[in-house]
Amino acid sequence: MSNILEWDSVTEENEDAIADAVRDANAGNYDRAEKVLREFSDRGSIFASLRLAEIMEMQDGKYENDEIEKYFALSSASGNAYVKFLAGKFYLRIGEDDKAFDLIASSCTSGYLPSCYLISILFRDGIGCEKSNNNFRYYTEYAASYGHLWAKRRLYIEMIKGKHGLLQRFKGFFGFLSLPLKVARVAYKDPESELLLG
Repeated sequence: MSNILEWDSVTEENEDAIADAVRDANAGNYDRAEKVLREFSDRGSIFASLRLAEIMEMQDGKYENDEIEKYFALSSASGNAYVKFLAGKFYLRIGEDDKAFDLIASSCTSGYLPSCYLISILFRDGIGCEKSNNNFRYYTEYAASYGHLWAKRRLYIEMIKGKHGLLQRFKGFFGFLSLPLKVARVAYKDPESELLLG
Protein backbone atom coordinates (compact mmCIF):
# COMPACT_ATOMS: atom_id res chain seq x y z
CA MET A 1 0.00 0.00 0.00
CA SER A 2 2.91 2.39 0.59
CA ASN A 3 3.43 2.92 -3.16
CA ILE A 4 -0.17 4.12 -3.47
CA LEU A 5 0.13 6.50 -0.52
CA GLU A 6 2.77 8.47 -2.39
CA TRP A 7 0.03 9.38 -4.88
CA ASP A 8 -2.84 9.84 -2.49
CA SER A 9 -3.06 12.24 0.46
CA VAL A 10 -6.72 11.35 1.15
CA THR A 11 -5.76 7.73 1.81
CA GLU A 12 -2.77 8.75 3.88
CA GLU A 13 -4.87 11.00 6.12
CA ASN A 14 -7.59 8.34 6.53
CA GLU A 15 -5.54 5.16 6.38
CA ASP A 16 -7.09 3.59 9.51
CA ALA A 17 -10.70 4.18 8.41
CA ILE A 18 -10.01 2.77 4.94
CA ALA A 19 -8.15 -0.22 6.40
CA ASP A 20 -11.15 -0.88 8.70
CA ALA A 21 -13.47 -0.78 5.68
CA VAL A 22 -11.30 -3.29 3.82
CA ARG A 23 -11.32 -5.56 6.89
CA ASP A 24 -15.14 -5.26 7.02
CA ALA A 25 -15.34 -6.33 3.39
CA ASN A 26 -13.03 -9.27 4.01
CA ALA A 27 -15.32 -10.30 6.86
CA GLY A 28 -18.35 -10.15 4.53
CA ASN A 29 -19.80 -6.82 5.74
CA TYR A 30 -19.90 -5.33 2.26
CA ASP A 31 -22.54 -2.65 2.86
CA ARG A 32 -20.59 -0.86 5.59
CA ALA A 33 -17.33 -1.20 3.66
CA GLU A 34 -18.87 0.15 0.45
CA LYS A 35 -20.33 3.16 2.24
CA VAL A 36 -16.97 4.15 3.74
CA LEU A 37 -15.00 3.44 0.58
CA ARG A 38 -17.45 5.39 -1.61
CA GLU A 39 -17.09 8.37 0.70
CA PHE A 40 -13.30 8.35 0.45
CA SER A 41 -13.38 7.60 -3.26
CA ASP A 42 -15.59 10.66 -3.79
CA ARG A 43 -12.96 12.67 -1.89
CA GLY A 44 -10.25 11.45 -4.29
CA SER A 45 -8.75 8.41 -2.60
CA ILE A 46 -7.10 6.22 -5.21
CA PHE A 47 -6.81 3.32 -2.79
CA ALA A 48 -10.49 3.56 -1.76
CA SER A 49 -11.54 3.56 -5.43
CA LEU A 50 -9.38 0.52 -6.11
CA ARG A 51 -10.63 -1.46 -3.12
CA LEU A 52 -14.23 -0.46 -3.82
CA ALA A 53 -13.90 -1.81 -7.37
CA GLU A 54 -12.47 -5.06 -6.04
CA ILE A 55 -15.23 -5.41 -3.42
CA MET A 56 -17.92 -4.72 -6.03
CA GLU A 57 -16.40 -7.37 -8.29
CA MET A 58 -16.32 -9.91 -5.45
CA GLN A 59 -20.11 -9.71 -5.16
CA ASP A 60 -20.98 -11.74 -8.24
CA GLY A 61 -23.86 -10.25 -10.18
CA LYS A 62 -24.69 -7.40 -7.79
CA TYR A 63 -22.99 -4.76 -9.93
CA GLU A 64 -22.69 -4.24 -13.65
CA ASN A 65 -19.20 -4.23 -15.13
CA ASP A 66 -19.68 -0.56 -16.12
CA GLU A 67 -20.03 0.50 -12.49
CA ILE A 68 -17.03 -1.57 -11.40
CA GLU A 69 -15.05 -0.22 -14.35
CA LYS A 70 -15.78 3.35 -13.22
CA TYR A 71 -13.87 2.80 -9.97
CA PHE A 72 -11.01 0.94 -11.64
CA ALA A 73 -10.75 3.84 -14.12
CA LEU A 74 -10.73 6.39 -11.28
CA SER A 75 -7.91 4.59 -9.53
CA SER A 76 -5.84 3.74 -12.62
CA ALA A 77 -5.93 7.38 -13.80
CA SER A 78 -3.45 8.03 -10.97
CA GLY A 79 -0.64 6.58 -13.06
CA ASN A 80 0.30 4.15 -10.30
CA ALA A 81 1.77 0.97 -11.84
CA TYR A 82 0.27 -1.37 -9.22
CA VAL A 83 -3.21 0.08 -9.74
CA LYS A 84 -2.88 -0.16 -13.53
CA PHE A 85 -1.85 -3.82 -13.13
CA LEU A 86 -4.98 -4.61 -11.10
CA ALA A 87 -7.23 -2.65 -13.47
CA GLY A 88 -5.68 -4.48 -16.42
CA LYS A 89 -6.42 -7.82 -14.79
CA PHE A 90 -10.04 -6.73 -14.31
CA TYR A 91 -10.32 -5.93 -18.02
CA LEU A 92 -8.86 -9.35 -18.84
CA ARG A 93 -11.52 -11.01 -16.67
CA ILE A 94 -14.35 -9.21 -18.48
CA GLY A 95 -12.87 -9.81 -21.93
CA GLU A 96 -11.77 -6.27 -22.84
CA ASP A 97 -8.36 -7.41 -23.99
CA ASP A 98 -7.26 -4.20 -25.73
CA LYS A 99 -7.86 -2.06 -22.63
CA ALA A 100 -6.18 -4.70 -20.49
CA PHE A 101 -3.12 -4.80 -22.73
CA ASP A 102 -2.77 -1.01 -22.74
CA LEU A 103 -2.93 -0.72 -18.94
CA ILE A 104 -0.61 -3.66 -18.32
CA ALA A 105 1.89 -2.41 -20.92
CA SER A 106 1.85 1.04 -19.30
CA SER A 107 2.43 -0.54 -15.90
CA CYS A 108 5.29 -2.63 -17.30
CA THR A 109 6.87 0.49 -18.81
CA SER A 110 6.99 1.85 -15.25
CA GLY A 111 9.02 -1.21 -14.29
CA TYR A 112 6.35 -3.07 -12.32
CA LEU A 113 7.57 -6.68 -12.59
CA PRO A 114 4.20 -8.50 -12.29
CA SER A 115 3.02 -6.44 -15.27
CA CYS A 116 6.14 -7.32 -17.24
CA TYR A 117 5.49 -11.00 -16.58
CA LEU A 118 1.81 -10.68 -17.48
CA ILE A 119 2.58 -8.77 -20.68
CA SER A 120 4.86 -11.64 -21.70
CA ILE A 121 1.93 -14.04 -21.36
CA LEU A 122 -0.30 -11.70 -23.38
CA PHE A 123 2.31 -11.65 -26.16
CA ARG A 124 2.66 -15.44 -26.01
CA ASP A 125 -1.10 -15.97 -26.37
CA GLY A 126 -1.89 -12.98 -28.58
CA ILE A 127 -4.32 -11.40 -26.11
CA GLY A 128 -4.89 -7.74 -26.92
CA CYS A 129 -1.93 -7.82 -29.30
CA GLU A 130 -0.36 -9.92 -32.03
CA LYS A 131 1.38 -13.09 -30.92
CA SER A 132 5.09 -12.56 -30.59
CA ASN A 133 7.49 -15.20 -29.32
CA ASN A 134 10.29 -12.63 -29.30
CA ASN A 135 8.35 -10.27 -27.03
CA PHE A 136 7.22 -13.20 -24.90
CA ARG A 137 10.83 -14.25 -24.36
CA TYR A 138 12.08 -10.68 -23.87
CA TYR A 139 9.57 -9.74 -21.16
CA THR A 140 9.84 -13.12 -19.42
CA GLU A 141 13.62 -12.78 -19.29
CA TYR A 142 13.36 -9.15 -18.18
CA ALA A 143 11.05 -9.93 -15.25
CA ALA A 144 13.04 -13.04 -14.33
CA SER A 145 16.32 -11.10 -14.37
CA TYR A 146 14.92 -8.82 -11.66
CA GLY A 147 13.77 -11.74 -9.53
CA HIS A 148 10.10 -12.16 -10.44
CA LEU A 149 9.44 -15.76 -9.43
CA TRP A 150 6.55 -16.56 -11.81
CA ALA A 151 8.69 -15.27 -14.68
CA LYS A 152 11.58 -17.46 -13.53
CA ARG A 153 9.25 -20.45 -13.41
CA ARG A 154 8.04 -19.76 -16.97
CA LEU A 155 11.61 -19.25 -18.18
CA TYR A 156 12.76 -22.53 -16.62
CA ILE A 157 9.85 -24.37 -18.25
CA GLU A 158 10.80 -22.91 -21.63
CA MET A 159 14.41 -23.97 -21.06
CA ILE A 160 13.35 -27.51 -20.12
CA LYS A 161 11.43 -27.80 -23.39
CA GLY A 162 14.82 -27.74 -25.07
CA LYS A 163 14.26 -25.06 -27.68
CA HIS A 164 17.56 -23.42 -26.78
CA GLY A 165 19.96 -26.35 -26.62
CA LEU A 166 20.87 -29.20 -24.31
CA LEU A 167 22.79 -27.06 -21.82
CA GLN A 168 19.75 -24.83 -21.41
CA ARG A 169 17.65 -27.91 -20.62
CA PHE A 170 19.91 -28.76 -17.68
CA LYS A 171 19.96 -25.15 -16.44
CA GLY A 172 16.17 -25.03 -16.69
CA PHE A 173 15.76 -28.31 -14.85
CA PHE A 174 18.01 -27.32 -11.94
CA GLY A 175 16.55 -23.82 -11.82
CA PHE A 176 13.05 -25.25 -11.68
CA LEU A 177 14.04 -27.60 -8.83
CA SER A 178 15.51 -24.71 -6.82
CA LEU A 179 12.47 -22.47 -7.30
CA PRO A 180 10.36 -23.67 -4.33
CA LEU A 181 13.18 -22.70 -1.96
CA LYS A 182 13.41 -19.25 -3.56
CA VAL A 183 9.64 -18.80 -3.28
CA ALA A 184 9.70 -19.83 0.39
CA ARG A 185 12.55 -17.42 1.12
CA VAL A 186 10.81 -14.46 -0.51
CA ALA A 187 7.44 -15.31 1.04
CA TYR A 188 9.02 -15.59 4.47
CA LYS A 189 10.71 -12.18 4.18
CA ASP A 190 7.76 -10.38 2.57
CA PRO A 191 4.51 -12.29 1.96
CA GLU A 192 3.17 -9.39 -0.13
CA SER A 193 6.27 -9.03 -2.32
CA GLU A 194 5.61 -8.05 -5.92
CA LEU A 195 8.02 -10.86 -6.85
CA LEU A 196 5.24 -13.31 -5.93
CA LEU A 197 2.42 -11.64 -7.88
CA GLY A 198 1.43 -13.22 -11.18
